Amino acid sequence: MAINLLPPKYKPKPTVEWKRLNKILLISITALAIGFLGANYYFFKIGINERELNLQANIDNLKPVFNKIEEYERTQETLKTIEAIAIKIGKAKEIWSDILADVAGSLTEDIWFIQITKEEDRILIEGEAHNFSAVGNLAVNIRKLPWFKQVDVNEAEKMKSQLSISNTKSMVLTENVKFRITAILMENITLFVAPEGSETK
Repeated sequence: MAINLLPPKYKPKPTVEWKRLNKILLISITALAIGFLGANYYFFKIGINERELNLQANIDNLKPVFNKIEEYERTQETLKTIEAIAIKIGKAKEIWSDILADVAGSLTEDIWFIQITKEEDRILIEGEAHNFSAVGNLAVNIRKLPWFKQVDVNEAEKMKSQLSISNTKSMVLTENVKFRITAILMENITLFVAPEGSETK
């Protein structure tokens, strides 16, 4: 084995300094990695921008379609609302017809109606009768119907005497009674209220 006994300053220096080489390699690798990542990020960013532009263009092209879809949905909602109102009106008319039929069935020969009006939860009946007893009987008959929770005779007064023709075609002096009855509907019965400006009788 050869031993070099020369002082350090006279000893020959190694051809390659490994510590410096390691640093250079580390710096080079780091620089290459940063450059590679930077290039990838740059191209990635360009790709993202292009996709964004394409997507925006597609969105602009699809806007008329979106508008049509929204218009269709609004139309469907309107149709559903109209259908619900129509069903409500149909049911209310059916109930109203049944109520009128039953109230008319409560009439006797000595009494007749002049007008029947509905107001929210009540029905107003106006008419004439030959006597007060007929008015009382009508109120009793209406109270027996399943549609009403309360029936009141609000007005019953004798009218001025007037001549009328009887069934025997003879002139008869009559003193009819004018009356007004209010019948309040049960809570579970709802009649469709006509729009303002119109009136159902």
